[in-house]
Amino acid sequence: STGPTMHVSWGRQQLGPTPLTLMRPRDSGPMDLVLHAAGCFPMHVRAFTYKDDTIVVRPTRVEDRKNLFGARAELPPEGDGGVPASAPRPAAPRPAPAPGPAR
Repeated sequence: STGPTMHVSWGRQQLGPTPLTLMRPRDSGPMDLVLHAAGCFPMHVRAFTYKDDTIVVRPTRVEDRKNLFGARAELPPEGDGGVPASAPRPAAPRPAPAPGPAR
């Protein structure tokens, strides 16, 4: 399976769908590209122009976000404060001691 077709942009300029071949003058500076596909996270890649290169990306669907490195657990529903009813409640903080006489 090749995955969804992604659309490539460079800043505001739309470059076209994947697969895409770009021709740039050698050493004309890096290109920060963004690849978009419906239902997937955008992919940010940097293409360098000091050499010929091939960039291969594998898009991640939004529903598969748990497979990404550093993914966190789902947030609790709005309104419950995120604390289960059975969880122990933290103790109230103690008031700060009154300052002593100045020396």
